[in-house]
Amino acid sequence: MIEVKDLDGVRTLKLAHGKVSAIDLELAEAMSAAIADAIAASVKAVIITGSGSSFSAGVDLFRLIQDGPDYARRFIPVLDDFLRVEFSGVFDFEWMRIASAPACAYASPRMRASS
Repeated sequence: MIEVKDLDGVRTLKLAHGKVSAIDLELAEAMSAAIADAIAASVKAVIITGSGSSFSAGVDLFRLIQDGPDYARRFIPVLDDFLRVEFSGVFDFEWMRIASAPACAYASPRMRASS
């Protein structure tokens, strides 16, 4: 689901969940765990990348519809927790976050250039 590689203090998390790594309950839980593990390991940076030609299709809306309200009640809090940790800057150390795919990239506002 997530391939993890460490090199010189930089951790790469490669999404490998189905054809387009659509975010469902299992992927959101795995990403939360992977980020928590990276924080515990005190890595210098984390790169989140996709597989093949896509980064992620976003939330798996087909699954939300198919599995209904019970699934949504479990999924939404997990997704919310992951997004709050990943994008809110709650870390108590400087951290660079980059998510990349062949045609796009995301860089945190906290990212700074270094020489």
